[in-house]
Amino acid sequence: MPIITLTTDWGLRDHYLASFKGELMSRSPDIQLVDISHEIEHFDILQASFVIRNCFEKFPKGTLHFIGIAGNITEKNKNDQRNFLVVKSNGHYFIGEDSGIFSLILGETDKEIFRLPVAEERFGCSGTVFLRKIINQITKIEDFLILNYDSTGMGYC
Repeated sequence: MPIITLTTDWGLRDHYLASFKGELMSRSPDIQLVDISHEIEHFDILQASFVIRNCFEKFPKGTLHFIGIAGNITEKNKNDQRNFLVVKSNGHYFIGEDSGIFSLILGETDKEIFRLPVAEERFGCSGTVFLRKIINQITKIEDFLILNYDSTGMGYC
């Protein structure tokens, strides 16, 4: 039974988190979802990395840790393409935006890094559409974990 932990800055006041979890469970009924925190301050990768760094190794190897925290979006970079990565380290998998958070969590630990082929259009679509794009990538990651990196279309960094 695959385990996915969730750490986000989405809060608990609206439907986004429940919709995200519902779609994940609909695609993979055997999946086990564990909420680490959804009360991270918006864009605060330091807070998120502290929380994740202090608990991820308590989960079994093979756990996928979803990090739903964007890097700081400014007027200057709001139209830039955002890269999403899968990082494998110490038998754990991490997925999230390439905001520098993986280095904060894992430091100098050996890691394998794969770029997800997500064409993000955050500012041209609703939040729900964007979440569905991420969910589609997580579904591919399950295949990725099972197939040991074969035939996934993910680019090695």
